[in-house]
Amino acid sequence: MSNQKVNTKITSIWDKTIFAQFENPKLEKELIEWAKEHQLDITWGNPEHPDLIACSSFALIIDRNLIIENQIYSLSIFIIYQ
Repeated sequence: MSNQKVNTKITSIWDKTIFAQFENPKLEKELIEWAKEHQLDITWGNPEHPDLIACSSFALIIDRNLIIENQIYSLSIFIIYQ
C-alpha cells in the first residue's frame, strides 16, 4: 500500500467552473489558457438561454450588453433583486 496522501475532499462543480458569456476573441483565448493552467472548467453561455441563472460557478465573466438583449435575463434579474 502506498504512503501517498489521498485527497478525499469532495469538490462541488461550482468550485472549478467559470461561466463566460462575451464576444471578445482575445479575452476568450486568454481565459482558456488561464483556466487550463489552473485546472478549471469554462461553461460558455448562450445569450438566448438562461444559462447565467442555471449554471453554478465561482466566477462570472459576462458582457452586460448580451444580457440586456434577452428578456428572460431581464425578468430573472429583476425578480432576484426585488
